[in-house]
Amino acid sequence: MAIAHLSSMVDLFFPRACALCVELLDEHNRGCLCSHCLDLLIPLDDPCWKCGAPRGEGLKLGNEENRKKPARSCRWCKNRRWQFQRVFSFAIYSGSVISAVRKMKEPAYEGLTRQLGDRIGDWLTGQLLPPSEQPILFAPEHYDAVIPIPQHWFRKLTHRYNQADVLASRVGAAIDQPVRSKWLRRSRWTQKQGMKTVVEREFNMLGAFRAGPAKAIQGKRLLLVDDVMTSGATLHQAASSLRSAGAIHVDAVVFARGINASRVTPRTPPENRHGPSGSSPDFGRKIH
Repeated sequence: MAIAHLSSMVDLFFPRACALCVELLDEHNRGCLCSHCLDLLIPLDDPCWKCGAPRGEGLKLGNEENRKKPARSCRWCKNRRWQFQRVFSFAIYSGSVISAVRKMKEPAYEGLTRQLGDRIGDWLTGQLLPPSEQPILFAPEHYDAVIPIPQHWFRKLTHRYNQADVLASRVGAAIDQPVRSKWLRRSRWTQKQGMKTVVEREFNMLGAFRAGPAKAIQGKRLLLVDDVMTSGATLHQAASSLRSAGAIHVDAVVFARGINASRVTPRTPPENRHGPSGSSPDFGRKIH
């Protein structure tokens, strides 16, 4: 009772605002988003079953019967041999979702990240939409553990916050699976992916992760968690490390699915034209 009274007094002198639109929040709203902004963060409708891209963006749709069939792959991923089996993407990276992703990266918005993690958890477990409108087939019992995409130790030391850790903790709680953040770590520093082309992103993430201990991972079915997927390079390399350590199945869930990087004309960085040790890197494309 005293805590509730104190909270009301704080809100009176320091009114809380929505993290996205900065409108004042109702006194009964203990989250970080107003109802309007929360309603804008709706699940992606009919995504690709492989990479999570929006079906309307990525597929050449045929007749009405074909539109109703599950989208097993799309033009962003049809020539890729991913190390993960499937990506569950909550929303398309546009509009208010872009603002949410950017703010989730800041420690000051950890509360927002927790709320969005809960929303992803509700979506995965079928609580956000009625069964007739549920766009995904997700089985929590299919997995043995949830694994967040890790930061490099130096960034974690200086930043002291990783949005993927927060999202993973909420998703893990929602699907009743343990979070194993120590099973995957960054083995080297990587540059930010933001302005890079697809090929540059793939070079940047080569050998960026190390999984272990193999004894714990052997035979496990794992669910990776991150805030956003664009080219898929990060999730591909993370899944590759986990499978090398013995995981038999790796899926991923992300809050936002971006597709802009897929539209950039690939160009090979001169300094890394042949990848490490002068050999041509394998990015999972089929070799014909």
